Amino acid sequence: MDALESRFLQYVNKNDDCWLWTGHVDKSGYGHFRMDNATHRSHRVAYILWIGEVPDGTVVHHKCAQKNCVRPDHLQVVTPQENTAEMLERKHYLARIKELEQKLDEAYQLVEELLEDKW
Repeated sequence: MDALESRFLQYVNKNDDCWLWTGHVDKSGYGHFRMDNATHRSHRVAYILWIGEVPDGTVVHHKCAQKNCVRPDHLQVVTPQENTAEMLERKHYLARIKELEQKLDEAYQLVEELLEDKW
């Protein structure tokens, strides 16, 4: 095992199913890892470490739908169009829309409370 792989694995919680990234995770739920003086999504680094280079014009897709999973056999390269089609099939966009609507409702409520306090 090389130093990069060893450092990467410090942030991985392996269980019976997904290998979950325990390092930095962004607001969208994707893990991030520093490599080659740049920040990369952790699932992409996992793919590079254990499978190989990511071909131009493709993205690394989670077959398991777990955004912070870095288990190599849960990852595959697909075109951006295939990735989007899979996401739509899974209906993740519906959950995201519901989440954003809830945040918007909370913001409206806060504005109403602020306006009531002011008037």
